[in-house]
Amino acid sequence: MVRIIIAAHGDMASHLLNCAENLLGPTEGVSALNFMQHQSTGEIQAELKKRLESYGDDNVFILTDFLGGSPCNCACRFMDNDKVRIISGVNLPMLIEIMIKKEKLPPEKLCADVIKAARDSIEDVRAKFLKGSGLDI
Repeated sequence: MVRIIIAAHGDMASHLLNCAENLLGPTEGVSALNFMQHQSTGEIQAELKKRLESYGDDNVFILTDFLGGSPCNCACRFMDNDKVRIISGVNLPMLIEIMIKKEKLPPEKLCADVIKAARDSIEDVRAKFLKGSGLDI
């Protein structure tokens, strides 16, 4: 089984998971880890360790809000585990992609597809739809 932990500041992780589940329905093996202002990095690191230990030999993707932030830095403590992959810059398209494909692809391909989905979702919408329309943008 592939497990997914969304780790982010404030309530972002829970909100992203809630949005994705509203679209896809509940998905087994996906959880949120909110890093609140009153918490220490030691607390989030301990929670990550606890979850990873409970997952045994499962592959785990930790999706963090941004590179260099406390959730990402805490997740990096587990990079030596070859079953753990950490992807920063979590967004809803990325989360949906991984929730749909998590049991269908090998971890390396899944990682690449998830990052591509996140990047491909970023657009200047005005420029995209007005380009070639004859309107000056």
